[in-house]
Amino acid sequence: MKAGVLSPLRAAAYFVLLTASVVFISFKGGLLPFLLFFTLFLQIPVFLLYLIYVNRYLKIHQETHDRHLSKSEECDLLLVLENSGFLPVGSLTLNVEKRVSSLKNLDSAKCFELYPGQRLEEHLRLTCLYAGTYPVGVLSFSVTDPFGIFSFTFEVPQKYRAIVKPEIAEDPSGEISRLLPEDEALFQNRSLFEDTLGNDLKKYEKGDRLSGVHWKLYAKTGKLFTRLRENRDVGMFTLLLASKPVREEEAGDIIRRDAFLTFCVSAAYFFAGQKKPVEIVFAKGDWVRLIVDSYESFEEFYVLITEGIYCSSDERLMCENEERELKSSGRRLLTIYEREFEAD
Repeated sequence: MKAGVLSPLRAAAYFVLLTASVVFISFKGGLLPFLLFFTLFLQIPVFLLYLIYVNRYLKIHQETHDRHLSKSEECDLLLVLENSGFLPVGSLTLNVEKRVSSLKNLDSAKCFELYPGQRLEEHLRLTCLYAGTYPVGVLSFSVTDPFGIFSFTFEVPQKYRAIVKPEIAEDPSGEISRLLPEDEALFQNRSLFEDTLGNDLKKYEKGDRLSGVHWKLYAKTGKLFTRLRENRDVGMFTLLLASKPVREEEAGDIIRRDAFLTFCVSAAYFFAGQKKPVEIVFAKGDWVRLIVDSYESFEEFYVLITEGIYCSSDERLMCENEERELKSSGRRLLTIYEREFEAD
């Protein structure tokens, strides 16, 4: 909860009146001075009890038709306000996210009033400006005392977290080549299909699982190959996506994550169109390892990385340890650091 003073002048006037009522009692006495004093004095404890009531019984729910949203496209957002208590709720204003998303059809200066048991629905238009997973819509609500002196702000207990799909940019091979070590030449020849079959495939042998057969390759070559998921050739190229912590209240972190995700999905989409598979390693609590060698495997990667990438421990140390292990196993490795995408 955050508290603030809306009007210092009104606050000063209130305490002057409260002090005057005490002086009035000491000199005059009687029912009227005491009535004036207790009317002013009890405003504070009664309002504090009212804050507890509002925080307990006011329900705020938000939802969109589709949990996965498209970047920079408008969608419908249903906002539901409900007073589940036995007392009316008034002087209520809603605070919305404006830095990384926009919300139409909601007046931020509007004061809402809800009768006991009343449910109010607002149909809004939401536009998310950046890719990633972060809270949007109404993030908090404020309550003002009857004198308009103090304002208390409460965080929405269950914020609506949008999953915004990153855009696929143009061919990123030039940028990837720039990041590669000098002795690597990943894109020097894209026609050596048969020579690269050993990256994660082997010829089919009796007893191999049919679920591991690369049927698309069979349709092209007329030969059976099966996928190798563990004992793969060290010649396979590996991309390690080294993420940073994202503070959801910081627009700069969300903007950096947007650029990082855009580059990662663009690179994965590019590899999906190539005939040479690539292994992509990224953190999602623990390390996730996926081989992107087709548009189907790209879709799996696209969904997982959009829903969020995060480490369960210190990101820097965790990435350094994983990078060291991958290099020690002989992988051809390119580490893409999210910090390189920080806005200037």
